[in-house]
Amino acid sequence: MCALLRLSQAQQRVIPTDYFVTATGDTLRGQLQFSRFVADNGVTLLPAGGDPRRAYRAEESQGFGTVDGRRFVVQRIKFVGQQPVPASATNLAPAFVHVFMQHLVRGKANLYRLDYSVITAQAIMEYAEYQTTFFYIQVPGSGLLLLQQTSLRSVLKALFQDCPLAQSKSAHTRFDEAELSQTVLVYNTNCGVGFGPTADLRRSSPRYGRLIVGARAGLGMGLVSYQQSECLSDNTFK
Repeated sequence: MCALLRLSQAQQRVIPTDYFVTATGDTLRGQLQFSRFVADNGVTLLPAGGDPRRAYRAEESQGFGTVDGRRFVVQRIKFVGQQPVPASATNLAPAFVHVFMQHLVRGKANLYRLDYSVITAQAIMEYAEYQTTFFYIQVPGSGLLLLQQTSLRSVLKALFQDCPLAQSKSAHTRFDEAELSQTVLVYNTNCGVGFGPTADLRRSSPRYGRLIVGARAGLGMGLVSYQQSECLSDNTFK
């Protein structure tokens, strides 16, 4: 009898999965596979129900999340030279593209990371001269802003003018993910009342999981697989 009860409980237990939200708002669950440059290469979903795997591009999605707590949202960008500048609804020229951005910090101020390869075939030998990681911030009253190293501290000071503690920290913030995230967290924690809970969405686990090799090599080098580790609690994208 006890054995049957345990079997029944096991069958009812919900196993956490990655999730993918389509452009129409449908939530699909299963295992997601993607590379560092998910903005370029898209994401592949292996559905939990055993349906055939399918590849998706950013324009087909609102975003996705992994079982280890990472969140990616879809934003629109356009290129000005080699800079992926946010494309607003009223300024879509030249042609814009949809991309997946990783949501690093959530709250009154939101911080995002974009890994995007801006290398052209002609510039492949000059790889080191091209930036491939970009950071964006959004606060109430402003659209999505591309942060740049040369103007970082002055931009943060202007954005955080209602928060002396964050302004003080901004004066010493360096242009890297850890420093930017900590500064945004200071702002949200001390001056973000009324804008929902702040959250550090970064994870200490390897950013892109383990490479798929061996028997799964047919899926292609550079793709990744995540182990199930925790239940998902938020699949809302803005």
